[in-house]
Formats: sequence, C-alpha cells, structure tokens
Amino acid sequence: MSSVVVESISAATIAVKSSLAEIRGNFSASQSLSLETVAEPINANIYLSNNGDYTQPTYLRLNTGNSELNANISVYLPSNAKKHHNRSQNFVAHAETFNAPLSIRLVHDPESIPAAILLHAESNLGNAVVSVDRHFSGTFDVATMFAAAEVLYSNNTSLDNDSGNSSSQLDMMMNNILDSGDGDDDSDDSGTPSPSSNSSRCLEYDLISDSRMSGWIGTPPRPTPSGRHGLNGQGHIGVVSSLNSAQLVLEP
Repeated sequence: MSSVVVESISAATIAVKSSLAEIRGNFSASQSLSLETVAEPINANIYLSNNGDYTQPTYLRLNTGNSELNANISVYLPSNAKKHHNRSQNFVAHAETFNAPLSIRLVHDPESIPAAILLHAESNLGNAVVSVDRHFSGTFDVATMFAAAEVLYSNNTSLDNDSGNSSSQLDMMMNNILDSGDGDDDSDDSGTPSPSSNSSRCLEYDLISDSRMSGWIGTPPRPTPSGRHGLNGQGHIGVVSSLNSAQLVLEP
C-alpha cells in the first residue's frame, strides 16, 4: 500500500486525510493541523506555533485506527505572549488510535516560553505513552482498565514528590519516532522568561491506584483551579488506554 510522505510543509492550516495509507513527514502549522488515516500508521514530526494573544489556540488532531501512532511535537510561544490569566490554552491536541501503540513526545522549542497545553492521547487496546519536557506545567490524568497506569521519570530529574511514592526509572524513549532535529535542548541565552529555568519542580499526586494516576506537575505553589477547564492558565495531559498500559513520562 502506498504512503503519503511529506518531506516538509509549513502553513497556517494543514489537513491531510487518507484511507489505507501511512502518513509520514514533517509538518509545521500556526493555526491547525489534522492528520487522519485508517488502518495505517501515522509517523510525524510536528512543529506548532501560537502568537500568544489568546484569541484562539493552535489545534492538533491525529487519528488512525488498528495501527500505530507516533508523533514528535515541538511547540513555540513567543516571549511577548500575554500572561495566561484564566483564558484558553495556547495549544489543544487530540491523538487517538486503537488496537495499536501510541507514542507522543511533546517538547518546547528552545526559544519558546512555557506554554499552556491541553493534550488528550488515547489508544484503546494498545499501549499509550506520552512524554513531556520539564517546561510543561499543569495537571495530568493517566488511566486505563485492567492494566497498569504509570507516571515515570528518570532519576536525574529534579522533582519533589509530595506523595512519598517513588516512580519507576525510565531508561528508554520512543525509538520508532522519526529523527526530528526539533531542538529540544534546554540552552537559552536570552533574557526573556524561558523554559530553561532551574526552579525546583514538584510532582503532586491526587489519586494513585493500579489503573489510574492523577495529579499536578510544576513549580510551587500549585494554582487554585479556576477558569476554563479549571486549569487556571496551566496545561493538562490525559493519557488513556484499556486492556493495556498507559504511561506519562516526565523528562529531565
């Protein structure tokens, strides 16, 4: 079966739809990006930007079924973006497949300030893994049925765990995602508020069980829930599966 291969495309709005064909390539969008196919994989490097005026978030939709979904996502929010307050998120993303693994890696561009990101990733009957960099701040909910839900971070990540429960060390990352060169190093030479801050980050659990883990990750104090989705200008990551594991990976 043929594939839809995009070497590189950049536009405000991008939509790629296919049937029984893999979608693979490098995509850059500032308003919306939609990749949809059936019964074939999605393998994508994605760059999303937002002007930060909160008139509208940048949207991402990834959808397939009965085949794997792998995405390496980099986001950019400029230093002159308006303060979050209680308005909508900068980026809203939904990724879904079934009966196959899902792997999402979400990082900030080195020149980006921390963005408010709303991400839902779901793979029914398949393993679902979402990895976020240390610049993500907000709530999380990792849930599955009849399998394990986990929040994982490597042992060189500086995190205070308020629950007193240690998470497993993760020494692997997603080898099946395209090489991106998206620049997820943490260097930053500018004087703007940037994601290179070394402030102590805190991991708080609201719920811990075999099949569900929820809580908050960020620099204290934790914001009081308010505004749209009750996020108070921060982000939210949802990782969902059933009959297979669901994992959130917190990168150093």
